[in-house]
Amino acid sequence: MAMIKRILSLIPPFYWGLFASVLALALGGGLFYFAYHTQFMLENGLQWRDVFFVIFGAIGIGLAVWRSKGADEQIERTKKTLEENRVQAIQSRDQARISLLQDRYQAATNMLSSDTMAARMGGIHALKGIAETESKEYHIQIMELLAVFIRHPMGGIASNAPSPSDVRAAMMAIAYRNDSQKEREEEERQKNKDWRIDLTGAYLRQLPMPEADLSRVCLSSADMRYVNLENANLSHANLSRAKLWDAGLSDANLTKTNLSHARGITQEELDKAFFPLSVDENWIRRGDPPILTGAKCGKTAKPLTCKTMQQIET
Repeated sequence: MAMIKRILSLIPPFYWGLFASVLALALGGGLFYFAYHTQFMLENGLQWRDVFFVIFGAIGIGLAVWRSKGADEQIERTKKTLEENRVQAIQSRDQARISLLQDRYQAATNMLSSDTMAARMGGIHALKGIAETESKEYHIQIMELLAVFIRHPMGGIASNAPSPSDVRAAMMAIAYRNDSQKEREEEERQKNKDWRIDLTGAYLRQLPMPEADLSRVCLSSADMRYVNLENANLSHANLSRAKLWDAGLSDANLTKTNLSHARGITQEELDKAFFPLSVDENWIRRGDPPILTGAKCGKTAKPLTCKTMQQIET
């Protein structure tokens, strides 16, 4: 049955109409012949009229079948055309969107090299917005671009001065990434396990970054004096040889943070940091402590230590 339907569907509408018309003529002619030779229904003009009604009715049915078949095919062609137009509209929209994003990205990157602070700030905020909304396409390259800008700020930085406003804005864009941006970074690390935001040697003095997420960020040799990192996530970050005098680390997550040869951090600040805890009878066990090779207390110059077990006060 399916094969018969498939074969019939291949017959053009014209031949369907021609077949129906021929069948109608044959049927009408047969009825006329039967009526003529048998004198059936020929007593008055009414019977002849009925015969012609049958003939032309059969022809009309054939034409109706032909028109119906043609209408169905026209509907299918219209549907196909509409679908093609819809796909083309979507493609045109996507191409326009990509072109607009490219223009926005290029304009923002050009603003980073401006001599004026206002223009640089505008470029940073524009890049931040693109990275947040278009993380799949642009997040990685924008983070790398902002990291370069922070490491090599325009106009330089005066000695012992706070980080300039444009560096601060760029650092905020990195420190407070949204979930989709972090997911994009995980995808990148699956392709390149060594990938991370590189802020080696960055000048970040006096930046307020409470609750910032700097996990897996490279801050080796960075100047982070007077930086507020309370409740910040520094897990798996590289702060080796970083300058941390008077940096606030209360409740900061230092899980597997590389603090080797870091300078300025005190034992008191380290004790205030957060580590994963588990309770075992009357003891609190701390797991995955930071790497403290060569790190010394900023006050006593004694090697920094991290208690892995602490007795619970009763």
